[in-house]
Amino acid sequence: LSYLKEDEKQFIPLGMDDAMLEKLKTRPPQGLGLLGLFVSDHYLVRAEHIAEHPQSIGFPEGHFPMTTFLGAPIEFAGKMIGALYPTDKEGGQPFSEDDEAIVQMLASSCAVALSNAQQFESLQKINTGLESRVDEMALLAFDLYVRCREQVFEVRLAQATPPVGALESLYAGEEGRRWTRAA
Repeated sequence: LSYLKEDEKQFIPLGMDDAMLEKLKTRPPQGLGLLGLFVSDHYLVRAEHIAEHPQSIGFPEGHFPMTTFLGAPIEFAGKMIGALYPTDKEGGQPFSEDDEAIVQMLASSCAVALSNAQQFESLQKINTGLESRVDEMALLAFDLYVRCREQVFEVRLAQATPPVGALESLYAGEEGRRWTRAA
């Protein structure tokens, strides 16, 4: 199974031993030959003998051997988003029409799953961005709150402070201490 993630091919190899996986890491499929055929034309390709297919261009040096091939595009909303291509059916038999139907159904299911995963990733990125903006706005709101409180305090302090140079006296009365101004 291969799919595009941010315009880069990703692979999910199944049924391969560790040696095959290591080779795949160093030389991933390029989408040429049979792979290129169903990728560019968006239709299912079945080959009993890969090497004998007219579109076959062979394998890169060191590639693990493959004989039979069944490739299907994974499309969603008219756009190709991946490919499913099993090779070498168990028992050495060629792929059948029933196999084609199964692979096409799997490709359809993969299309929905990949599209959902891509949309989920996109929503997660958007959500992360929004959370950052909310954090920024909260900090700005707190800063604004502190500045407003400082302004209110300054205004109240200015209103409560008697003018500089005025004759003032503090006296204790029945109601407590009061500021009085001399005329």
